[in-house]
Amino acid sequence: MRKTIALLVGIGIIGALAGCGTESVQPVPIDEGVDICEVCNMSVPNSAFATELIVDSGRVYKFDDIGCMQEWLNEHSDEKIKAEFVRDHQSAEWLDQDKAVYAFDPSFRTPMGYGVLSFKDKAGAEALIKQEQKGKLLTAEELKTHQWERHDDAVQDMKKQLLQEQDKKQEQPAK
Repeated sequence: MRKTIALLVGIGIIGALAGCGTESVQPVPIDEGVDICEVCNMSVPNSAFATELIVDSGRVYKFDDIGCMQEWLNEHSDEKIKAEFVRDHQSAEWLDQDKAVYAFDPSFRTPMGYGVLSFKDKAGAEALIKQEQKGKLLTAEELKTHQWERHDDAVQDMKKQLLQEQDKKQEQPAK
């Protein structure tokens, strides 16, 4: 009887230990109209530009541009990061920041003008660079040494584009 109890306790401990650390961290959905970028205080749209990170305490920080997330990381280097997420530029699918591939050009339109776009694979980033006939391919590792700066011309272009899209939505008849 004692051996059976000891065996069951041992199996229970092994089972409990096996379950430790297997919880994966998932991105938290963007709540447009509520979520505000931690750096620039702009609204975070539920789009391919949204990024977020989750710290060890479980707090979620959301950003409207990958450049804002990088700025926050640089200013909070002592913070323990549990997960960083970006979105695929083509599908807006959430991606682990370390597994994404990036395309950069100062003229690429992003909400805050950093000009960095994220992709789920190298082929997607290369296709955009080829289509635009400009840009540089970057890995997640290369982002750490990337010169992060805003390109105001791209910000102004992005604002114009967003205003035009809003005007088109308002012109559409209600269903």
